[in-house]
Amino acid sequence: MSSLDMFRNAFEGLRQSLQADRVAHGYLIVGQPRGSAMLLAESFLQLLFCRAAEKPCGKCPQCARIKRREHPDVAWIEPELKSRRISIDKIRDAVIGLFSRKSYEGGWKAAVVVAADRMTEDAANALLKTLEEPPGQSVVLLLTDAAHYLRPTIVSRCQRILLGDAGERVEDVPWRGPLLELLREGPAHDTIAARLQAAKIKAILDDARK
Repeated sequence: MSSLDMFRNAFEGLRQSLQADRVAHGYLIVGQPRGSAMLLAESFLQLLFCRAAEKPCGKCPQCARIKRREHPDVAWIEPELKSRRISIDKIRDAVIGLFSRKSYEGGWKAAVVVAADRMTEDAANALLKTLEEPPGQSVVLLLTDAAHYLRPTIVSRCQRILLGDAGERVEDVPWRGPLLELLREGPAHDTIAARLQAAKIKAILDDARK
């Protein structure tokens, strides 16, 4: 199945969920955060907020505001430029703040977390509480091409959508070589060696996320 077919199928699945009044409170969209995943998120938001008979029309004020990221009932959260992480303050201010008040248009409220794997542990904990007790007519869209970095508890509370450009060949992953070399050393024989080995593995994985 081509990437385009996967995108179309994913969008039609979201459309059917909306028509059946079965929209999930959380979606994990696995694809390029600034590519297909973002395009699907924008299309879905236009579907939610569009007022035209044929949704999404892409031309009405609601669709236009989604495209410009100016809709008052939609929060966009991205990693900070310097740290390249998503802090708990961003989750509190944007997501929890949005969901704690009434929607401006009396309908849906949505939050899009771009590169969701970049959330700090505190940010992930704050988002998890929202996913565990979501308010009515609210939806969180998590965009990532590295879903394995997300907490399993967050993943389990989201409906997963896999797009065609999400995968990467294992041989192309930059941390594969250093990690394999470390694992070839075999298991540690004492507590100090075990701690040192764990620290090396953590350093490799932390460097991969930079």
